[in-house]
Amino acid sequence: MIGITSAERIGMEKGKEIGKEIGKEIGKEIGIRQILQSLLEQKFGHQTNDVPELLKKANFAQLEKMAQAILTVTSLEEFLHKAQYTVSEESHC
Repeated sequence: MIGITSAERIGMEKGKEIGKEIGKEIGKEIGIRQILQSLLEQKFGHQTNDVPELLKKANFAQLEKMAQAILTVTSLEEFLHKAQYTVSEESHC
């Protein structure tokens, strides 16, 4: 790398590290969304279009709460109610 100072090189390395961390976080969110979708399909069968949209809007913490809710809900409607409450509750904070 011609013409790059050591400070620039350090900055580039730090940028790469930050990019990797962001990529990991995005990957975790994608993964938990896919797992939730699969679990819901296995538990309740075919889903409405509301489910992917709701999962897409949720952040990682909200997705974790939804994953816990799957263990106790008895219907897709109950899951959607709890999940929508989780997303709207945390978006108002």
